[in-house]
Amino acid sequence: MRSKLYLALALSAGLCFSSLADVGDWGVRYEVNDGSGWNTALTIDASNGPVALDFRISVYHDGQMIVRWDNSGGVTITPEPAPGFAVAPLRLCMSQRITNFGTPGSGDSVVSYRAAVSHYNAKSLIKSQSGPDMILGTPNSVYSFASNLSYAFSPDHAPALQTPYFLGKVQIGSGSSRTITITANTFAYPNAVAGNGGIYGGSCYTDPARAIWGAAPTPAVVIPAIITVAMPCPSDFDGSRTVDDSDFDTFLFAHDLTDCAAPGMPADCAADLNGDGSVDDADFAIFAVAYDALVCS
Repeated sequence: MRSKLYLALALSAGLCFSSLADVGDWGVRYEVNDGSGWNTALTIDASNGPVALDFRISVYHDGQMIVRWDNSGGVTITPEPAPGFAVAPLRLCMSQRITNFGTPGSGDSVVSYRAAVSHYNAKSLIKSQSGPDMILGTPNSVYSFASNLSYAFSPDHAPALQTPYFLGKVQIGSGSSRTITITANTFAYPNAVAGNGGIYGGSCYTDPARAIWGAAPTPAVVIPAIITVAMPCPSDFDGSRTVDDSDFDTFLFAHDLTDCAAPGMPADCAADLNGDGSVDDADFAIFAVAYDALVCS
């Protein structure tokens, strides 16, 4: 009952929270998963058709961030709560951007997108296209938020160093090689007195049992998810994404042997670029174009 009373006082009075000092890092981490585990960087081959990836957006902190309660809203708690370490991310006000994604004909799409925490505003789930980028959420809106409010009533107040706030799935269509980045678009800068996340767009609990929380005292450190769409490059025999002298030496070795069945021919006879069973001048004509371009497209 006591915790609910303090929570009601805090929300109704619109208490302002400020930092004790700029101590500790926090931010938003973007990750993708192709079935092999969550990563902030992933390389995929979409040449044989669209590739589906899961993604998640999490709030994290390093366990060292200190926040304090500011009773300037007029409500007094005795004794006044001491500054404390953040124990769990509470609220985030922001929007997201997926770059190089969703242009007409690309085959890209956001298959699903949902909030993973207890409270959120529908504006945080809005999807819109802006040129070659997909925007998730409403830019610069204090109402594009998600809140981990259920943590206030959990009996376990151990630090939650990473909390997923949004989950989704994207489809990456076939096309040219490119780099797709899932990252922060904007952080809202709400009026901290209204309790909408502080000037940096986020806030944390310090004592969920008493409904005490404070604004994040430092700007978020954003860790983007980077998806490299790497189309096949048949003349790149060493996988470096360039066709250089190393690949030229490999081609010459195979060209000298000619027959793909010849003893000593490298596995799969990769230098047989036209697939006719031999490495000859027809393959060299194909290789020369790639060698001249150098970088795989």
